[in-house]
Amino acid sequence: MNEQKCPNCSAMMQLSKSKTKWVCPYCQAEIENGKKEAGELPEEMFSIEKDLSENSYTGDIKESLSSFKYCFREIGSAEKVEEYIRKSMTGIDCFAAEGINQKFIDIAKERLKDELEAGERIIVYADTGLIFKGKEYFLLTDKRCFFVKKKKFFQIYHKDITVIKFETGMSLPTWRLNSNLDTSVSWLGSKYTLQGAIAALICLLSFKNDPDRERIRII
Repeated sequence: MNEQKCPNCSAMMQLSKSKTKWVCPYCQAEIENGKKEAGELPEEMFSIEKDLSENSYTGDIKESLSSFKYCFREIGSAEKVEEYIRKSMTGIDCFAAEGINQKFIDIAKERLKDELEAGERIIVYADTGLIFKGKEYFLLTDKRCFFVKKKKFFQIYHKDITVIKFETGMSLPTWRLNSNLDTSVSWLGSKYTLQGAIAALICLLSFKNDPDRERIRII
């Protein structure tokens, strides 16, 4: 479908950048776009410079990549992917969200109380400490990612992500934000379906925070 008339005012609608919905430029009505072909990522969101065909990978790498793609071709919006992640993390001790393993969210809020902006919302907490449980964790908010490593932390705003390096070394998947080792969505309790979904949500939030931004390169 290359054209779509608005059901309210009959004007020609426009595709959103993620190509997941049609938006009327006059009355702001929205309707869902049809599902994409298997394996397709929205071309207006990404510049793909790496082989992302699922049959090129196996094991944990394929699991993470398949989950990443699923979030775009079957779910499509940041709000729905967030809900999918919440449902998927239930019962997993190393993950938390508001109302799920709440004690970890409270600890993170206290640790970063001087860093979090007014109204900034925590979406996902994931303990990443293989040895230092509770002292090393990943935190995803609606504005940025925090990577806490004992007394240090690194951060990156979603809108500032220009490149994601999909690292596949040692048969383990890692999504390096701006190709930086310190801002990598890597080991998340070996839950690679959740890892891929979180990487997808970061991309969707990047465009939600800055709809007119340039495409994200995947290398």
